[in-house]
Amino acid sequence: MNYTGPYISDGKFQTSVAFGKTQPANELDRLSRLHDTAYSVYTDPSYLMAADAMYADEAGKLEGKLPAVAATAVKQGNMAINGFNRLGKNVLTFGPLGLIKTAVENIWDASHYIDNEKSIKKNIKHMYNSDPVTFPILTDEGVKVAHGDKEYENILNIASKNEREHNGLKNSKVARKGNSVIADAVQPYLPYVSLRKNVPKRKHKKRNNKH
Repeated sequence: MNYTGPYISDGKFQTSVAFGKTQPANELDRLSRLHDTAYSVYTDPSYLMAADAMYADEAGKLEGKLPAVAATAVKQGNMAINGFNRLGKNVLTFGPLGLIKTAVENIWDASHYIDNEKSIKKNIKHMYNSDPVTFPILTDEGVKVAHGDKEYENILNIASKNEREHNGLKNSKVARKGNSVIADAVQPYLPYVSLRKNVPKRKHKKRNNKH
């Protein structure tokens, strides 16, 4: 993963980077990349809350345990972390009065988010749509060219229909130049597409020769 996980962004251990140039490993990583961008661009707590909610909603639609865990961690974990950081800062600055200040700020932020949720999310989506980076996507035909027809059949056997649709194998343009596909784009973008040495070999039943 190049964006999914605490302090993982743009393929490195660092704070969130806006529109990272490292290719996402899969659909969850693509969502994490946009989420990292929101945390890099915005400081308004209401916008961060909206970005967390948007991430959790989209990740929750993906299959598997990891997306579900990531959705919960972002929505609940970031809320707890951001609240704790605010509390610590206010207490160090204002002493016991920092507790009251933190409570008031949390209430105001929650109220502001609820009242302006639609417009805030619309602004975030508009920002996401300004993404200057385009990553190559391979179609079924592209995978065939890169791996050959026989191995393509094996690839499809280990790739579910939903996985292929999520990773852009359906109704998208072939990322290739002439007859040569950008083969390097296959492995990072389509996690289930193995290199030749990793493609499962078909098992052949041994014949018992009777004499």
